[in-house]
Amino acid sequence: LTLDKGTIKEVDEAAAPAPDVQLENEMYNGPDKINGGLTFIYSGTVINNGLDRADFVRVVCEIMGSDTEVIAADSGFVDGSHRKYSSGVISDCTLEAGEKAEFTVMVDVPKDAPYQYETCEPAWSDLR
Repeated sequence: LTLDKGTIKEVDEAAAPAPDVQLENEMYNGPDKINGGLTFIYSGTVINNGLDRADFVRVVCEIMGSDTEVIAADSGFVDGSHRKYSSGVISDCTLEAGEKAEFTVMVDVPKDAPYQYETCEPAWSDLR
C-alpha cells in the first residue's frame, strides 16, 4: 500500500496499552480516627481504567503538617486478583484492565503531630 504524502491529514502516535489505576471517586471513606485519634484508617475502591494489567497495586496515604511536610505515611495492597509470575512469585493484588478492588490503609500519626491534611494515591508496577 502506498499513500501520497499530500493525502495524509494527521498522524497520531498510538500509545502502548498501559495500566491506569485511580481511586474510584473522591470519597475514600476516611479518615476514621481510632486509638484516641492517633491511627487514621482509609478504605475505598480503586479501578484500573487503563488498557493493561497493573501489578502489585497499593494505595499510599500521607498525613501532612501545615508546612506540607509528611508527618506520617503508610500503604496497603488492594484485594485484587491472584496471579503467579514466571519468577514463581504469587500475588493477590493484581488488577486487570477495567477491574476494581478494595483497599484499607492504616496510618499511625505521632501524638501531638501538627496534622493539617492527607492524601491517598494509588501506586503499581507494570511488569509486562
